[in-house]
Amino acid sequence: MKPSSFRTIAVVLTALGCGSAQSTVSSPPASSSAHEASSNDWQGRSDSAAEESTPSPCYAQCRELIDKANAVFQQAQGEDEPARRRTMDRAGEAYIAAWRGCSLETHVGMDLQCEGASLVAPRMLDSFRASDRYDRAIFAILVTRDRRWRTDTAPTNQELKTAVSAAENAFASQPQAAQAREWVRMAAYGRIALGDVSFAQKDMESFVKGASKSEQQEHAAMRVAMASRLNDQGEHASAQRLLGTTSPEEPARVAAGWHAEMGRALAGQNRSAQATFDRALAVWQAVPSSQWRQQLGPAEPWPMWDRERGIETIGAAHFYSAERLRTQTVLPFPAYRGSGAMKDVAEYLETKVGSYVRERQARLLKAEEAYQKISEIQPVAPSRWLVASACRIGQMWAALVQDVTQSPLPPSIAKDPDIAAGYRKTLQESLRPVDEKARRAFIICRDTAQRFGIDDDFSRACHSWLADNPEP
Repeated sequence: MKPSSFRTIAVVLTALGCGSAQSTVSSPPASSSAHEASSNDWQGRSDSAAEESTPSPCYAQCRELIDKANAVFQQAQGEDEPARRRTMDRAGEAYIAAWRGCSLETHVGMDLQCEGASLVAPRMLDSFRASDRYDRAIFAILVTRDRRWRTDTAPTNQELKTAVSAAENAFASQPQAAQAREWVRMAAYGRIALGDVSFAQKDMESFVKGASKSEQQEHAAMRVAMASRLNDQGEHASAQRLLGTTSPEEPARVAAGWHAEMGRALAGQNRSAQATFDRALAVWQAVPSSQWRQQLGPAEPWPMWDRERGIETIGAAHFYSAERLRTQTVLPFPAYRGSGAMKDVAEYLETKVGSYVRERQARLLKAEEAYQKISEIQPVAPSRWLVASACRIGQMWAALVQDVTQSPLPPSIAKDPDIAAGYRKTLQESLRPVDEKARRAFIICRDTAQRFGIDDDFSRACHSWLADNPEP
């Protein structure tokens, strides 16, 4: 075969569809409108500035809350004990009010331009460090460790352990105290954050004794939160045991979360999980859109069961449903059998390889569509699973490029290094649109991860691919 024959091969490859990306590949977008909905609508903001065509860099409601908290904090600095301790407790509560009333998420918060915004979370923690409120100290630690509000000097595991132990000791010595239930409640969340399963279960058992209906529902949410942590760590069997065999019936966000985490636990053990994920989606889809805000609840730090974790379970269910389709996209590459003449190679590409590419593209598009459903989750798409789905879409299309360009060469081509190199270069150039499709997905993955402060295996895989495959 002469090198000039590569032109004929390139024409054949383009006709196959290798050179034309059939999908829209609008990989899961890092939708700014979705985040704006989460920051604005869910905060319950009533400031008239929200209705202006040009938003203010700092909402009056947030500015007022921060100023009030700062005033109390400054007042405490000139006081002696024990008055200072009491005033710092008031300051901590004022900073919690500011944290709830403002949109201060790292990089994307709508109120980050407010004077003193960057000090809200750190001063909340400083205030409760100086008070006797063990439960609030744990809460503040969890806020400042959460990736949405993480500070430059996030508390260490040791500080969290110390605060949790103090709350547990206080509960053990004063189980009838007015703050006893809050001590053990927050201790349970602290243990979940630390991954201390046995201690978390003990605190959870103490919390659920004599619990009201709402507290029983929160206990179920604690179990789901702990199972989520275990699934993240790959301890799927432990997650399944913790969840038990009976799902909670309400609220819907906890019920959907239970099914989604059970599905993750089963999938992690290579057991059938599709029906469980389907149930998670069915539970959530049955909730009227008018009730989403109520069902998702307020913003709370991980690992408390909050609106972000609730919506993440829906993302997890969609993601793992798409994963099942992804496993069906890998097909054996057709072997070449022929004389090695240009006509035979072209016919092989047009028939065998052409059929392979078309079938694989169809499967890829089906899986891609399933991943993209994550970006359509309402009222806001979960950023963690947006990153994961964009990564998977990129990996799928990149794998198609690699499998075709690195496929076994026809013997007549393989025996000549120059011809072999030209053949592979022709394959690579013909698949450039598909390669660009993969690149766009990886860029969306990287940018979404940077925007929302996500650092996990998926985000790192996107960074790695882009680093290894610079734009030509």
